[in-house]
Amino acid sequence: MQTKPAVVVFFNDWAVYPSGVNAGGGESATLALAHAIYGLGFRVIACANLPDGECVKDGVEFWNFGSDYAIHSVAERLMQLPAYHCIAATLVHPFLHLRTQSNCISRILINHSPGVVSSGLELSTVVRMIDYMLCVSDIQRSIMFRKVDADKIKVVRNGFDPEVFTYAGPEGRDWNQLVFIGRVEAPKGIHVLLQVFGELKIEFPDLKLSVFGDESYWPEFTSHK
Repeated sequence: MQTKPAVVVFFNDWAVYPSGVNAGGGESATLALAHAIYGLGFRVIACANLPDGECVKDGVEFWNFGSDYAIHSVAERLMQLPAYHCIAATLVHPFLHLRTQSNCISRILINHSPGVVSSGLELSTVVRMIDYMLCVSDIQRSIMFRKVDADKIKVVRNGFDPEVFTYAGPEGRDWNQLVFIGRVEAPKGIHVLLQVFGELKIEFPDLKLSVFGDESYWPEFTSHK
């Protein structure tokens, strides 16, 4: 009886809580992806920095590489699998360990960043280690297009769980309400948003802004709210 290969999903090095609230959108999107793939009938192994330890949550197996990002520790365990596809979120480092494993039959990078700079590797180096790069938007794909084979780049936008988030359409929407959701840190541009909001407020006095996100990443900024 032929069985499907497993699917291994690598989170980046942020802490991940399979049963709780996660700090970043990338972590939440990767978590949702792991559960969605399990729903298709695959064995799914999610490798992450798990402060609460290893577990099985809603069918997904969570393997811990720890706060020191010890990818080699789970790479050794993955060698015991008959075959698996590997998906890595944002950081390409897992493929440095897995590229010699013959049982890893495909390597897919989901890029949640504007580029691959966060990997500390040149794009040309990254391309040699992957089969596909998934971008979350067309603009992100256009940044990569000139240096990556077009057949290797696919746009797969971040999805959402319709059981949690229900699309209600534009009816009844408050067009004076702006919302920022994400970590409160400089790369997200929250300081630029606040500056522009202050300028727009002069022209549109009914304008409102709500910010939802973890403030612990930029305490110098949030202490001067």
